[in-house]
Amino acid sequence: MVLGWKGGENPVIKDILDKITSLESKVKLLECENKALKSEISTLRNGNPCTEWRDMLIGKKKISENQAIIRNAVGSEQNNRKSRENNVVLFGVPTSKAATEEERVKEDEIITREILNEIGVPIDEQEAAKIKRFKSKSTVTKSLPIRVIFGGNLDETMRTEIVVSQVLKQAKVLKDSKKFKTVFVNKDLTVPQIIQLKQLIQTRNTENEKLDAKHKEANTKANFRYGIRNDMVVKVYLDKTKNLKDI
Repeated sequence: MVLGWKGGENPVIKDILDKITSLESKVKLLECENKALKSEISTLRNGNPCTEWRDMLIGKKKISENQAIIRNAVGSEQNNRKSRENNVVLFGVPTSKAATEEERVKEDEIITREILNEIGVPIDEQEAAKIKRFKSKSTVTKSLPIRVIFGGNLDETMRTEIVVSQVLKQAKVLKDSKKFKTVFVNKDLTVPQIIQLKQLIQTRNTENEKLDAKHKEANTKANFRYGIRNDMVVKVYLDKTKNLKDI
């Protein structure tokens, strides 16, 4: 019998064969992991924003016409909103009955300053860069809104932002005004913003109707109403002893 062999097996050779089998398994596992890593690296490279923009600029990567239209539309909307940040719009201001366009413009400027003075934010001629009534192509009978563009000689952007914020915040006093009770003030919104606001108003009104019906049936009184805050419909406390708080 050859040394080391017993019962037809050699433990040393068996151990070597087991190790070879184990190493083969590890090699196969590493090959699979390597393939997966290569695939992941390729995906990351393809999704890299810098590479994507570079490829589009040099013509290697193209976007569809619809994608280009959407991107341009988003950019235009952002610019449009930015250009309106220093504006407010007055609704319900009676239309001047003056004979000439020049006289009507002058009267609009006078009444606009009276309204701003009424809400406690008096603006002199230097601070309100432009007061202009909307134009309409149709023959409308109701009064058109007036846009007030703040800026003028206001050198500090912060100053303009404060004025606009004050006007919007204090405009609520007009509901108790004898002369300007029908006037209300809003931000200068883009068309998409107006559509969104109309949807929010509809949702708010629906929720308040449900709330009223619920408390009427239970013969109770709600301590909150639904309102619009930061482009959302939220609950607003009615407790006058507290600050209005959104929940």
